[in-house]
Amino acid sequence: MSFAFEKLPIFFLAMVPMLLSATAGGAAPDSAQPARLSSYELPIAKRTFLVGTAGFAPANFPRMSADDVSQFWKDVQAAGELHGVHTDWKDLRLLDVTAKSVPTDLVVGLGFQKPAEWTRDVEALKRVIRDDVLGKYPQVKYLFIGNEVNALYDAHPREFDRFVDAYKDVYAFVKKEFPHVKVFTTFQYERLLGRSHVSGLAPREPQWFLLKKFDDRFDLLGLTTYPYLEYTDPARVPDAYLKQIARHTAKPLAITETAWMARETFGGRLKPLSDQGYTGSEDEQARYIQRLAQLSQTVPLEFINWLHINDFAPWKNGDVPANVGLAAFISTALKCHDGREKAAWKLWLDLKSFPKQ
Repeated sequence: MSFAFEKLPIFFLAMVPMLLSATAGGAAPDSAQPARLSSYELPIAKRTFLVGTAGFAPANFPRMSADDVSQFWKDVQAAGELHGVHTDWKDLRLLDVTAKSVPTDLVVGLGFQKPAEWTRDVEALKRVIRDDVLGKYPQVKYLFIGNEVNALYDAHPREFDRFVDAYKDVYAFVKKEFPHVKVFTTFQYERLLGRSHVSGLAPREPQWFLLKKFDDRFDLLGLTTYPYLEYTDPARVPDAYLKQIARHTAKPLAITETAWMARETFGGRLKPLSDQGYTGSEDEQARYIQRLAQLSQTVPLEFINWLHINDFAPWKNGDVPANVGLAAFISTALKCHDGREKAAWKLWLDLKSFPKQ
């Protein structure tokens, strides 16, 4: 979901003083497995991957209170071993606040999304990574450069090889200076597969050739995946869904963003999506977590981060969001915009409570 680089930090900037005064602090929660919280059961016996969340969206965002922010940091710790901070590399205030607010290990994604950056800013990006990210925040265990880069190829096919060269340069630099940090880039999986009906993509052949351009210069292969863009129900997601890409790389996968819609109906010009069944529900969200747990057993998987704890804007069934481009994402968080828990929240906590083996 590439908007995470462009829109959320804009709202965030004015909130920095309040955020710093509302940090959760304290030690990480007890790792002992608690009693099951959800009425949904998980179809796995063990968890072999890390779990976490991504994105900055406290309850009532962007008009959140200090209490909302404090609760958000507590929820970040409760929901995983990791938290994803996806931001523009030229503005790291969100990273600074997050690192000061939670002891959780961090997955940092730095937007490097424009051809002008690939041409002129590579050395500046390397300095920022060295001095202001990895050299400053030891919590950062994972770093990805560029987000959903197959979408960059679609937008800038003639310039894409230059992005790949810039990425390889940054990768080599980071591995030399910070060999313990795992470095990668991310692909939007449904677009990569050529199957993303809800986003308006016409069916096409998978773009596996894009992976080959990177010559295995990544420690993990990062994915954002939203299967509801193609499938009307979690049960329809194929057993081999993740194995398709595993056939094209020997590297473990890392899911930096995933989610499922809770919205049950669209209105207005989006009503045809409802008529075709391309909606969701709180039940479907929970069943997607169950399905994701099953799929996790089919591939080497480093971690899964759910995008957003709270919905980043209010919505109701049957409406059309002011920003139609965000309609498919506005209802996908683990909690509602006002902080009310959805069924997926307790199930995600149950997944996190499985000791990692």
